[in-house]
Amino acid sequence: MWNWFKFIIIFIGSVAIAVMAIVFYNASKPYKAIEKEMLQYAYDEEILASVDDISLYNGSESLAVIYGKNEKGADVATFVPVEEKERKPIHTVDLSKGVTAEEAVEAVREEVDLSKVLNVHLGYDEEQVFWEVIFENEEKALNYVYISFESGNWWKRLLNV
Repeated sequence: MWNWFKFIIIFIGSVAIAVMAIVFYNASKPYKAIEKEMLQYAYDEEILASVDDISLYNGSESLAVIYGKNEKGADVATFVPVEEKERKPIHTVDLSKGVTAEEAVEAVREEVDLSKVLNVHLGYDEEQVFWEVIFENEEKALNYVYISFESGNWWKRLLNV
């Protein structure tokens, strides 16, 4: 009887782990497909001389943030709408002319107790370039703070979501 009980527990646990793995894999497929599509677009349209990374920002519209070097060799980030009918670069920033991701996190840390930084990436909305700092506070609440890329000042914040 004890062997059957162990078998059933192990079987149910294995099925639960397999189902979670399948759900996670399928949930990440659209993100990876868009990333791949935007990478191909960046190469086809020669947006940058070289592409180092791509991230996605979802604000009032979904944007691909394409990081790389321009023809002069400067590190830049270019914002391109993900929607195919609107797909052309809308803004490019020289990464050396603004605050870094680390400086943005420090600006948040000076005013808020953050226990765990979840993500930091560039965003563009309302003709403003900013760092989106996503973190958990001491109470494990999710927080979004937007730090101006140019000045390093707080632009917007969504706390204790």
